Order: sequence, then structure tokens, then C-alpha cells
Amino acid sequence: MRSLILVSFLAAGCGGSALSQRIADYRATANSLEVVVDAHASSAPAANPATCMAVMADYAHQAGGLVDRMQSMSGGMDQCMTSLGGAGRADFAAGCAAMRIELDAHVKNGCSAADLAAEMARHAGAMKGRNQSELDRMGQMEGMENGMSASMMSGMQGCH
Repeated sequence: MRSLILVSFLAAGCGGSALSQRIADYRATANSLEVVVDAHASSAPAANPATCMAVMADYAHQAGGLVDRMQSMSGGMDQCMTSLGGAGRADFAAGCAAMRIELDAHVKNGCSAADLAAEMARHAGAMKGRNQSELDRMGQMEGMENGMSASMMSGMQGCH
């Protein structure tokens, strides 16, 4: 069984440096998203009904591109998590989908909020919470990868 897990793990392109690079790319994108979300939330005092649509369009472009990038990587991240034995925690794609839904709703309806600053703060909290969940799962995956590497180094085959 361990050999089968190891073979599927390596076939998924999730071994060693391949997984480390995937995690680094995903983490960098998640960190960039957090910077964009923070900048958007801090722009609330300057936003007003006259400029709101332009602010939202700019934010949709920046944050949307990062969420799209994370979504494009999420299937591979889920596959690697499953290959590491964490099928129950393989929900990167679901997390990205939730961020996309939140982002789209905020961009579409944010300017009609009675209190734009409060809406931007609410949205930032929601996005950062979901983004932190993605980062937490990456930490779990790194721990699983490190455990697998240690077991392979000690002569065992595959995950334990």
C-alpha cells in the first residue's frame, strides 16, 4: 500500500522540490492577495460614490487575477494533499471558489452599501479569513511532506 501511495504521489508531480515549488508559488500568490486586499480596505476613506466604481474595477482586476492564479493551482494542490494522505483536507479548490464568490459579490454590490468603509472592512475580513485557511492548509501539507521525507530517509517506502 505504501508503494502505491508513493507512486501516485510522484506521478502527481508532488515529490520533493516539485511540491516545495508549488507551495512556494501558491504561498507567494496568497501573500500578494493579502497585500491587495489590505490596500483595498485602506482605500475606504478615499472612496466615495463618485469614485467607487473605478476603485472596484481596479480591485477586481488586481484581486481577481490573484484569485484566478490560485484557482489554477488549486487542483494540483488538492491532488498533492490527497497523495500525501490528506484527502479530507484537500479543499484548496473549494477555498478559492469561496474567495471568488466573495470577491465577485463585493465588486458587484459593494458600491451600493450604505456604509462603504464598513463593507470594505467586512470584505477584507472575509477574504483574509479564507486566504488564511489556504495558508494553514499549505502548512499542513508541508508538515505531511516533511513527515514523508523523513520516513523515506529512514528506509520506509511512502507515507506512513
